[in-house]
Amino acid sequence: MVRVTDEKKQIIRKSILEVSQKHFMKNGYDKTKTKDIAKEVGIAEGTLFNYFDTKTEIFLEAITAGYMVDLNAIESVNFKDEIADIIFDLFYKTMKHLTKIPRKIIKEVFSASINVAKRKPELIKKIIQLDYNLLKDLEGILENLMIENRLKTCNVKVFAEVIFSAVIVEITMYVFEDKITLEEMLHNVKEKIDFTLEGHVL
Repeated sequence: MVRVTDEKKQIIRKSILEVSQKHFMKNGYDKTKTKDIAKEVGIAEGTLFNYFDTKTEIFLEAITAGYMVDLNAIESVNFKDEIADIIFDLFYKTMKHLTKIPRKIIKEVFSASINVAKRKPELIKKIIQLDYNLLKDLEGILENLMIENRLKTCNVKVFAEVIFSAVIVEITMYVFEDKITLEEMLHNVKEKIDFTLEGHVL
């Protein structure tokens, strides 16, 4: 029996995620078949589950793969911009991947996350960690703006959480309210950021 090297396993795993993302984005969760994914990757369907326990796990990892990158947000920030624009750009970098995903798929991600939470908590923690990283980036940006005397000094952690929460509400509304367009969602996010900053800008 030929032993598959760790390097080969990583290549196969990456291929599974790439092929799966294409199928899920095109067909949705229910209509995507693991046998079709396996066939395109060039492995047996049973082999697919040597890499992932369930179809739900494949789905979550494949769809969220676009987030699994270090944005180096603070390093790429242009602190010469208006403060509201700086904060909006931070969120937009994250939302760019979201806007490419059909709303139906995003809803399925929410549902799948709930179903897999108890059985695979480490996967959910990895997804939540992405939000936590974004929140820490926001804290860093606000802190730098305070040091530059462009923002009034306040509790950075609380301020970042208030802004983050306001933005998440708009994103959630966009996902579940079909009548809200992408342009409206982005406008509402900017409006919430502007409102939150009132009285804090020096």
